[in-house]
Amino acid sequence: MNFDLDWELGVFNALRYGYRKVFGKEEGPSPEAVHLDAEKGRLLVFARALTGLPIEFREAETVGGRQGNFFLLPTSIDLFDERVENFRVYLLRIVQMASVELVPVPGDPAERLLVEAVTGYRSLLRSVEEFPSLAGLARRVAAVHLDAGKEQAGAVGLHPVHRFLVTRLAERIRGDAELGTGMPLAQAVAYVSRQVRRESIPKKHTTELLLWGRLYERPLDTGEKKKAGDGEIGTTPTGTEIKAPARENVNVIQVDEEAWKKKAFAPQIEKVEALEEFNGSMKAMDGSDEIEAHEEAMRDLNLREVIRTRERTESIFKADLMLENMAADAADAEEDGVGIPYDEWDGRKRAYRKEWCRVYPREARADQPQWAEEALQRHRRTLRRMEERWRRLENEYRARPRQTDGPEIDLDAVVDAYTTMRAGHTPSERLYVRPVREAPDTAIEILMDLSLSTDSYVNDYRVLDVARESVALFCESLGDLADDIGIAGFSSNTRHACRYTVIKRAGEPWRKARTRLGALEPEGYTRIGPALRHGTALLDKRRARRKCLLLLTDGKASDYDRYEGRYGIADVKQAVREAGQKGIIVHALAIESSGKDYLPAMLGHRNYQILPRPDMLVDALSDLFLRLQH
Repeated sequence: MNFDLDWELGVFNALRYGYRKVFGKEEGPSPEAVHLDAEKGRLLVFARALTGLPIEFREAETVGGRQGNFFLLPTSIDLFDERVENFRVYLLRIVQMASVELVPVPGDPAERLLVEAVTGYRSLLRSVEEFPSLAGLARRVAAVHLDAGKEQAGAVGLHPVHRFLVTRLAERIRGDAELGTGMPLAQAVAYVSRQVRRESIPKKHTTELLLWGRLYERPLDTGEKKKAGDGEIGTTPTGTEIKAPARENVNVIQVDEEAWKKKAFAPQIEKVEALEEFNGSMKAMDGSDEIEAHEEAMRDLNLREVIRTRERTESIFKADLMLENMAADAADAEEDGVGIPYDEWDGRKRAYRKEWCRVYPREARADQPQWAEEALQRHRRTLRRMEERWRRLENEYRARPRQTDGPEIDLDAVVDAYTTMRAGHTPSERLYVRPVREAPDTAIEILMDLSLSTDSYVNDYRVLDVARESVALFCESLGDLADDIGIAGFSSNTRHACRYTVIKRAGEPWRKARTRLGALEPEGYTRIGPALRHGTALLDKRRARRKCLLLLTDGKASDYDRYEGRYGIADVKQAVREAGQKGIIVHALAIESSGKDYLPAMLGHRNYQILPRPDMLVDALSDLFLRLQH
């Protein structure tokens, strides 16, 4: 059934636009505002240097706060007319969060407000004690709060607890004997409670202050899970991508996929102008990529509840959620056979979970032989340029020391010979350096991320297409040298089903293997640890002077069963450490810009490269290969 609602939608849009124009949303930030996205890199370096911890930033819905090693910060700060001062407010908040006491949060709202305010006040005192130059800024921010909280008609006032502490902060910023850290927290809370108990609370008042933010009692990604069924679920939608508003507490509803197969009839309307939260009922999805037409309606959603499903859609409304404990461990494996068991590192317990993951090697299909020919033809100029580069490498001479003859003397060998002779022994006759042409003695295993995140687009290029074509050009240009390179893809669907898709085995002719690249398609999640461990096991069996595991990924470890955030980062970091113990270098190339938030923590600061443009990947592969040869 189809309904033509074009003129009705036009009237609805006109009325809604007029209402919002008259009653209005708040004005946007001024030109002097400082935005977290623009300054995130500098601020993150400061936070990590200050705390010595692997701090991560997340955008806050309002004023933010601290939860473990996650600092939630406002998306922008626009308190003052000077941009420098707004930036310094970010620094003040970071110092404050680094000093805050991580205490249990009461369930009662009134008690929670008291504890949040007192701990925030005390953390600011500690911050100013450590950084006295922040005292003036803290007073200025306090003055802004007091001025904004003056009780005027229709104004949002300050809660008495906030008014008392903000006023006190302006007076005693250099120290407070009664409420400072020398007094136990419980006594400080009781003292403030006595001081404000007779104060009246404004009808309209704020419960959050930018000065010190909020406290969080549990990981921000968890919530009370509504369970609508049993069933293992989860794939990622793809297509047009729009960023969602920040959300700090999200409830996850687990949905039985069988329910989707029994959908009741529901008319399909072409446009969505108003949306409401999930209420347990299932409706059919048509899979059309029309999210831009629905963007305004989607931004009005509360986004407090989400579901996970294998149902494939064509659009992404993207929110960066922390998913530490979101899903229970899945028990069903999708793959046939027993798989290869690998341990997984639990960073919190600092111990391995023995034989926790199963890796299933499988060979990629070779059913699109024309793909490689078409890709190479499209990029023939780049291919010729790279082939010329390798020809110069083949003609390059390298100095081989300690030879019996040669045009140059090996000074190190002469010194050793003289020392040996003075010791009364017969010295070696290998005292020369001779230039020779040497074949590269490097073993490389390329690991391509095949998860659904590679179905996204960067600068109008699909990430997986860029990776496939870059690998094809790189190996084609190497000629016979490419025969010694191994290539595989990886994806996962829980720890029980870690797929290792073999595209080319080391020693296999490249021309035979290249027909498999065209058949690769995105699937599943990004459990990086098992893929690294299996690649390490393969490289460890090969004989070469240098060994490198090259990872092509967006850098964000994720899987359905708890492989998220700090847990996933810790496991990847441990897998990299294991490879290093076997003399294997792990290096990552990431096209996705968000990789800069994860790769340093997993690989260290020298073992990855963020590519600002997708077309840089093929040159990055070539440069890395050259560095390995030298």
